[in-house]
Amino acid sequence: MWNYKILTGCLLWWCWTSKGNAFHRQATDPQEVRVSKKIAFDFKASPEIHIYLALKYAHIAVMGWAKDSVKVEAEIIATGMALTEANRILERVTLGYDYTPQKLHMQLEIASQQQIAKKNDNPLGNIMNGLVQSLISNPAPTHSTSADIDQHNLKILIHIRLPQGAIQQIENRYGSLELNGNFTGKLTAHLFYGNLKAEKLPYGQLEVSYGEAHFKHLSKATANFRQSSIKIERAGELNLQSSSTTLEIDSIASLWLDSRNDVATIKRAGKLNGKMQFSNLDVGQLGLESNLETHFGNLTVQKLLPSCTTLDVMARATNVKLEHLPSDTHYDIVVKPEKWQAPERLLRLERQPFEGLKGHVRLVWNEGNAKRKIAIENREGILIMK
Repeated sequence: MWNYKILTGCLLWWCWTSKGNAFHRQATDPQEVRVSKKIAFDFKASPEIHIYLALKYAHIAVMGWAKDSVKVEAEIIATGMALTEANRILERVTLGYDYTPQKLHMQLEIASQQQIAKKNDNPLGNIMNGLVQSLISNPAPTHSTSADIDQHNLKILIHIRLPQGAIQQIENRYGSLELNGNFTGKLTAHLFYGNLKAEKLPYGQLEVSYGEAHFKHLSKATANFRQSSIKIERAGELNLQSSSTTLEIDSIASLWLDSRNDVATIKRAGKLNGKMQFSNLDVGQLGLESNLETHFGNLTVQKLLPSCTTLDVMARATNVKLEHLPSDTHYDIVVKPEKWQAPERLLRLERQPFEGLKGHVRLVWNEGNAKRKIAIENREGILIMK
């Protein structure tokens, strides 16, 4: 009886320690392995060469230089849980390119596993592989099937030097794009889950989704930003369509805005026109005529500069705040009395019933020698003037 208890205890102890050791082996992942291959070429080019890149998982750095030539250096990096897996990924990836003095095309191609298997088909190798698999009764668990290639196991690094007048069209997913140099040509960029950084752009057609963008100087652009974070230090003319985006602009001459569910801060703006829905816009200084249509959300204008001639706001259920009321202004205000906050002298002004909507009033008056006009119609929204 005693020997049986001792034997049972030993067996239980052995099973527990074996399970513990097995768990420890499975929880310790093998070290990642990286393999890579490089591509480099250069050629003579037209000063206004057309550049077209269609890439994924690429981190692209473009430098403009005062030479009539293009130089490209690229590295494809594959990561796997074993050397065999990393090599399989690398084998499936091709960075194709074609160029003439007038154009450069580069495209990322990823072959399917079936294509690679067909390419490497070897009857004897298949037979041996089958024999080996049949002899393994309990193969070790694998950490990756290596069936999918994504931004976690594949990275493309590309450095391009090209003439400053080059016309660029770049499409990139799950990567980034950085432009350095005083470019004079047009940039068309489409980035999805990617970041964009540029020093100076004379003209751009930009689309950024689920990423970040930083521009030091943007002369003229048409842009579409979705669920992104955008920083612009200085801009000339920007036609912007955005949604669920955080936008910060230090200075802009003219902005046309189509905004939905954004948070935007503009320190100084010249012209400001467009429409907003469920967006929050804070303008520090407004310098020229502006016309805005808002639906829900918040609009704050901290200061109208003496150069501003018109501010026309058509609001629906929006919190509108106008600070530092300027002198020499003609006012035309439509609001619900109980939702209007203003200095006491304004609250005593004569009110006229507004025929367009029940419960609203209209107030029209002049401050000093009227040189500008402020017209705000806010239906069902709050209006704060101070």
